[in-house]
Amino acid sequence: MTRTIVVPLDGSEYATRALPIAGWLADRLGAGLNLIMTTFDADTSADTAYLDEQAATMKRDDVQVDLRRNVFAARAIVDAVDARPEAALCMTTRGRGRVAQVLLGSVCDEVVREATAPVVLVGPACTPSAVSEAEIVVCLDNSHGSTTLLPVVAEWADRLGLVVHLLAVDPAGIADDPGNGASAELLEESARIIEDQGVHCETHLLRSSHPADAITAFAAARDAALIALGSGGHSGGSALGRVTNHVVHNSPCPVLVRR
Repeated sequence: MTRTIVVPLDGSEYATRALPIAGWLADRLGAGLNLIMTTFDADTSADTAYLDEQAATMKRDDVQVDLRRNVFAARAIVDAVDARPEAALCMTTRGRGRVAQVLLGSVCDEVVREATAPVVLVGPACTPSAVSEAEIVVCLDNSHGSTTLLPVVAEWADRLGLVVHLLAVDPAGIADDPGNGASAELLEESARIIEDQGVHCETHLLRSSHPADAITAFAAARDAALIALGSGGHSGGSALGRVTNHVVHNSPCPVLVRR
């Protein structure tokens, strides 16, 4: 059960785009909020005032603030999540803050690589003020990463009141015949896992040579509240694989990933 939503901030307006989504998740999941920021400044009064100001905008009495000194952002974020059992992260993919360690792509990548908790990424095309409350699109492939999300998806779909759509995009598949191929078997197996948790889901097998575009278009057509997919990275490379990166960059809704 998710008990805390951790939101990294960096002093920029861009980073605060994660706050409405984090608030929505916290409200529906019954979780608390923790706003975290790092600084290398000797005088932390401005940073403390900034965190307190952002906490006040949430209009909740369970918002905690955490200012960490002389530690790099990614390490501080991962440590903050690890210190809180059953936590999740909600963060923008980059930032433009005044402090040295802002939420750039490299920081986001390191966090996704290191954090064991679910991470909700708010990309540049996401519209935080227009959070839907209808559906979650779960993208599956034959990697282990895509199925590790299923328990989180089942919990969140139940508590957020979302319809689950399990989606596989198979360049070699036949869209009109969901009984064909490994993708169809994966959809069937994943549907059993979700429905064993008491959550109804629908399955969809698409054919496309551009899976990231197909995923984004599918979610946009359904006004999805969330897209969920495995990080898709490889050891030594980006923690966010090519398809995941493309989806996060272009998705109109937040994207839930897990290492």
